[in-house]
Amino acid sequence: MRVRGLVVATLGGALLAACSTVTVVNTVSSPFLNRSQRDLPYGTDPRQRLDVYRPVARGRLAPVLVFFYGGSWQSGDRRNYRFVGEAFSAAGFVTIIPDYRLYPSVRFPAFIDDGAHAVRWAAEHARDYGGDPERIFLMGHSAGAHIAALLTLDERYLEKAGAPKGVIRATVGLAGPYQFRSVSRAIRAVFDGSQAWSTTQPIHFVDGDEPPMLLLSGALDDVVDPRSASQLASRIREKGGWVRHVVYPALGHIGIVTALAPGFEGRAPVMRDSVNFFRLHGADETVAPWPPPPRILSAKVAAAR
Repeated sequence: MRVRGLVVATLGGALLAACSTVTVVNTVSSPFLNRSQRDLPYGTDPRQRLDVYRPVARGRLAPVLVFFYGGSWQSGDRRNYRFVGEAFSAAGFVTIIPDYRLYPSVRFPAFIDDGAHAVRWAAEHARDYGGDPERIFLMGHSAGAHIAALLTLDERYLEKAGAPKGVIRATVGLAGPYQFRSVSRAIRAVFDGSQAWSTTQPIHFVDGDEPPMLLLSGALDDVVDPRSASQLASRIREKGGWVRHVVYPALGHIGIVTALAPGFEGRAPVMRDSVNFFRLHGADETVAPWPPPPRILSAKVAAAR
């Protein structure tokens, strides 16, 4: 996916590079102790499955984070984002990473609907994994940020899925496309069949009453122009909502998500800023500011550092 000058195009090479990068990150980023449950169904389709990462020790119900990965709405695998689940579970979150249906098997809005059903599953099953259904947060990267943003801004998806009203406490978007004015033929195919193009654009659903949003971008991003986040932030401010937009000068499109991994956080404070944002908006004081205390690090990370 490419959004420069608010134009979207597919970049096969970029997607391959992204998959390779996150795979490498996973091989070196298993430093945190956590409990995980894998391959849990939230629907009947083979792509409607998710993994849950739980903090090792928790005396009270933990906040819940649902993370949506990117991939141009055409590729992706939750197993490649184990490092996200491990990092946020170490920070004190029950972390849920769902797969969702992809083009060409489906078109918009099927993957948004899947995201909504994953959030409903999180609300219904949070207590089974030590999570608090009253404190559910969303996060997404690239196409996943688009999914998270639409779920946050257009309440009809969650309502249709049967999720509790007001279920989302706050949302973080990493390198997300929130407004695309013209698109490539390949991306347009993903969204063909929409009744109106405006329904695919998160920016058109801002009303000022949405949950707080933190929009994070990399100045070196040559896939999604940071102006997309800047324009969404401006619209939210105009409507009186809560938003913050941060641009990290040394990060690109993939670096902004790999910066969540231990050993990579020195590139930019993406993890710290995200955790502290969630704490500000209800994650509670038991979620520690990043980085976590050394007692929950494995010997592997201690040695690596």
